[in-house]
Amino acid sequence: MRTVTLPVKGLNFAGCTREIEKHLGKLAPIAQVAASYVSQTVTVTYDETRLSEAELRALVEHCGFPCGEALTRFPGPGSIVSQPAQAAHARAATAHHSVEDHTEAATPAKMEMGIVDHHMMGHDMSDPALARAMEADMRTRFFVSLVLTIPIILYSPLGARLFKLHLPTPFGISPDWVLLVLATPVVWWGGWIFHSGAWRSLRNRTLDMNVLVSLGVLVTYIFSVFVTLFAPRIETSYDAAAMLVTFVLFGHWIEMRSRRGSSDALGALIRLAPAQANIIQTTGEVETVPVAQVQVGDLLLRAGPFRGFASLRLSTRYHHHLAVPSWGARSVFARALLLQPPPPAPPIG
Repeated sequence: MRTVTLPVKGLNFAGCTREIEKHLGKLAPIAQVAASYVSQTVTVTYDETRLSEAELRALVEHCGFPCGEALTRFPGPGSIVSQPAQAAHARAATAHHSVEDHTEAATPAKMEMGIVDHHMMGHDMSDPALARAMEADMRTRFFVSLVLTIPIILYSPLGARLFKLHLPTPFGISPDWVLLVLATPVVWWGGWIFHSGAWRSLRNRTLDMNVLVSLGVLVTYIFSVFVTLFAPRIETSYDAAAMLVTFVLFGHWIEMRSRRGSSDALGALIRLAPAQANIIQTTGEVETVPVAQVQVGDLLLRAGPFRGFASLRLSTRYHHHLAVPSWGARSVFARALLLQPPPPAPPIG
C-alpha cells in the first residue's frame, strides 16, 4: 500500500470533497480517500501493485478536477520498509528541499498579476503564490460583478419601485435590453465557476452548492431572456440573477481570504519544525542528518556559533556524561535530548 497527496483544483465547496471521496472510494484498489477543500488536496491510500500513480491522477481528473503531480509519497498502513530505504528517502527529501525553495521563488509572473490558469496544475495548491492568485481571481470577479450589478438594480423594476428612478436608456430602447447587456457578463463570466462546478457535480451524480447556485442563476436569467425576446410586457428578473452571483462571489472571496490566512498560519507553524538534527555519535563526533533518520537512543545537540576550541561535557537527567569536542570558546548553547535511558552507570568505588 502507498499513500500519496495530490494537488487538486476546483474544490470550491465542502461538497466537492465528497464527490472525489464518493467516486474514488468505490474502487477496489483504493483503501482510503480524504479530500480537503481548505488545502486543495486529496490524500489517497491505494494498492500500488494494482493501480499506478498516473492512473490515480487520471481517475481524479475523470471526476472533473484537474490534478497535478504528487506532493508527498509515503508507505501506507501495513507496508514494510527497511531502515536504509527510509534513510535514503529522507536524504532525497532533504536534497530536494533547496530545489523546492527555488521553484517557489520562480512562480510564474502571471500568478503575481492575479491571472489564474484553470488548467495549470503543476504547482502545490497550498503554495502561497497560487493561493494569492486564486484569491485575486475571485476578488476580481466579485468587484466586476458588483460594478455591473449596481446599474442593473437601478434599471430594473425593483430599482424603479425602490428608488423611484426612471433612468434614460441609449437611443430610447427598452430597459430590458440594457439589463440583458449588463447581466450577461455577470451571469456567465462572474458565475462561471459555479456553472462549471454544477456540470461536474451532475456528471458525477451528486448535488452540491454549485448546483443550487447555478440552477437559481440560470433559471432566472433564461426566463428573463425569454421575456425580453417574446413577452416584453412581463417584468424581467435580471437583477435577481446578478445579485445572486455577486453575493455568492463575495462570500466565496471572504472564505478564500480566511482559508489562505489559516493556511499561512499552519505553514508558518510547520516551518518551525527543524529539517535536520545534530546527532552526537559515541565517538564524540557531531553528525548532521535529516530528522527522519533520528532514532530512539540518539543524543541530539543544538549549538550556536563557534570560535576557537573548547571541550563540552553533556549531562543528562540520568547522569550519563559524554565529552564532545566543539569549536567555540566564546558562547556555546547546547541541549541534549535522550530519547531512551542509557544503561546504568557503573558504581563508583
